Amino acid sequence: MPRASHGKIPATVGEVRAATGDDPVRRHARQADQTVLDHTEVPEDTGPVGSGTFEEVVEAVTR
Repeated sequence: MPRASHGKIPATVGEVRAATGDDPVRRHARQADQTVLDHTEVPEDTGPVGSGTFEEVVEAVTR
């Protein structure tokens, strides 16, 4: 479930960045995006993520 949630965050961060010209908000959004990416990559790098996990993410993001 956390991976499904993490899969939705980059789109939300992109919307925030596109909707503002405020540099501090844009920097914060960029940092949030990097943090989510880091949290997603750790399980992939350590091995407990299988191909079924990616299918769950695709399904959750495209809802």
